[in-house]
Amino acid sequence: MRMTDLVSGLDMTVFPTVGLVIFGLIFLAVTVRVLRSPKSEAVHHAALPLEEGATPNAREASDVR
Repeated sequence: MRMTDLVSGLDMTVFPTVGLVIFGLIFLAVTVRVLRSPKSEAVHHAALPLEEGATPNAREASDVR
């Protein structure tokens, strides 16, 4: 018996359903976390790209000198 014979006999219809359920749960968890976070945190995160001298990795920037 070859490997193709074994794989062709498997019922693989459950995998897309499991993937969709996992995606839905993660999407729901992220949405709940964002909606429950305080507005001040959202304002802080929104202002980060506009701050002068802000570096993504402060530790790496200090090591370059």
